[in-house]
Amino acid sequence: MRWAVGPALGLALAVAPAVLGAAGLGEERAAALLAQGLLSPGARRLVEVLRHARGWRRLEPGHGRRYRAIDRDLRRFCTGRRLDLGLVAGWADAWSRRHPATAREHYVDTPPGSDGGVEALKSACGGDCILTRLRVEIRVLDDAGQGRLRRLRALLWVVGLMAQLHQPLRCIDDRDAHGRPLRARILGRRWSLRGAWDTGLYRAAAPPPARLARQLLLDQRLRPWDREDVDDRSPWVWATESFWVARNAAYPQWNLVHGRYDRAAVGRAWPVLRMQIERAGVRLAEILDAAAR
Repeated sequence: MRWAVGPALGLALAVAPAVLGAAGLGEERAAALLAQGLLSPGARRLVEVLRHARGWRRLEPGHGRRYRAIDRDLRRFCTGRRLDLGLVAGWADAWSRRHPATAREHYVDTPPGSDGGVEALKSACGGDCILTRLRVEIRVLDDAGQGRLRRLRALLWVVGLMAQLHQPLRCIDDRDAHGRPLRARILGRRWSLRGAWDTGLYRAAAPPPARLARQLLLDQRLRPWDREDVDDRSPWVWATESFWVARNAAYPQWNLVHGRYDRAAVGRAWPVLRMQIERAGVRLAEILDAAAR
């Protein structure tokens, strides 16, 4: 399915920052901090044990200026006095930039013309996508027989991938690199369409991650969602939701506003984005609670 976009279709934006760090991780950090606030006592103990695993320095994504902020945050996560899951929200992305063979494990290339169901996603995945990597790492996290360092690595993957799974443009691909060539302006600042939904709309609409996480945590305490039993099928079902958010909200709104988001357009997109962040955080807590049982 091709979107009526005019000449913008063939123009790519450079969306990767020069230095990998916290600047583009608002959604991911908010989801991780919400999950932290929802953890059962057993899950919190598990995370505390894993973050102090011996050998954690082997998990530093890289060295040099490009990775300095991510390496610093991993060090703070593993050695700090207080738990802060938000510190490792960007680890999985940084690891894949250092190890390009894992780059496909942050997306699933579901065509927008498909029915968006689990079988359509499995066909699009082809055995190597965000969903297969997430399944592997959840299984490792669940396995008390695995070494602590391996389970810590699984934790780092799961924290990052659960946020990304709920970023809509990562679960759909209209032969447009998940919206990367589609140009958008949000309150005058340039983004790709994928960057808009990964970062730009959050920056334009949301409070800082810790404050948003507190707001979402209060919402969960006042109106808690029914907890789900997490199994191998769960991430695939969650991905279908992200597919439909992209299919029915992200692409159509981009067309409607011709890629130019004023305050009103940002306000219309924000409740959808907020819902996705809340889903990611609640479900991450469910995965960690299950691993601690």
